[in-house]
Amino acid sequence: MDEYSLLNIFAYLSVSDLASVSRVCKNWYYVSSDDWLWKFLFSQKYKIANATLPPSAKTWKSELKRLMHLCPQGNNCVELAESPHGEEITHVAFSSDGKYFATCGLDSHVVLWDTESLKMIAYEDLSKFGWQAAQYCEFNPEASMLMVSGILIQDYLGRINGEIMVFTLKGRLKICARISNKPWDAFGCWYGNKYVISSEFKWLAHMVSTTMLLINKVSYKNNSMKSS
Repeated sequence: MDEYSLLNIFAYLSVSDLASVSRVCKNWYYVSSDDWLWKFLFSQKYKIANATLPPSAKTWKSELKRLMHLCPQGNNCVELAESPHGEEITHVAFSSDGKYFATCGLDSHVVLWDTESLKMIAYEDLSKFGWQAAQYCEFNPEASMLMVSGILIQDYLGRINGEIMVFTLKGRLKICARISNKPWDAFGCWYGNKYVISSEFKWLAHMVSTTMLLINKVSYKNNSMKSS
């Protein structure tokens, strides 16, 4: 049977059945690993018609595996009564070990939660640092630090820039790095456990600009190093 026909047949299988048929032979394993197939299964399972792959995910298969095995599962919606958020929550991120999840919102608050008890561990109001909104958060792979990306209040010239803050997770949120991020809609991401990728936008001449990606080394100390 040709690979196209197998792909269409495999689309009718559940995730567990697809994992089983992938062990039949090398050809079936190759077809069952097709990323289009896993995107289709993702859309079916979570009922999202036009799903987009998150920046931190490499494939739809790895993203579906993460959500199914590392994120809490449940059928009931639980109200977070202690939530300090006063406006819309823009992003939720779970730690790789499943012990924590973090939320950030338009009110510039970032909150660290305990996954099992759903109780708040710590929170920080980033508006005191000139933030207009927090838009993205992400734990590093070993779940020792949390990165938050946000939008700064516009300056006197009307320019809006972004910033990335990195926090340690030793019982409370402690800032260990502040990184400039331009343009503000480049969220940034982790590169390993100790490096954060940010962006830098510069005008070279009239109507000529460039954007660079910077690798920032962060540590438990209140500093950061940049290199491009």
